[in-house]
Amino acid sequence: MTLYFGIPEIKFPSKNQTLTLLSLTGEGEVLLKGLGAIYLIDVQEEYWVKVEHLVAFENSLKYQVKRLKVK
Repeated sequence: MTLYFGIPEIKFPSKNQTLTLLSLTGEGEVLLKGLGAIYLIDVQEEYWVKVEHLVAFENSLKYQVKRLKVK
């Protein structure tokens, strides 16, 4: 298994913040840690999630980062 750190990097639309991702390739077991339960979701259509709740996704997933406007 190969671990790549910091590629790609997601840039948030505000506050000049970035989210650094880890990329794992190869075969083997991986342990993931999250707060609460971790669920597998088969994304077929548009799906919204807060970044802080995202644990892992496949590199084939197309994503877009948007800022939520709160009144």
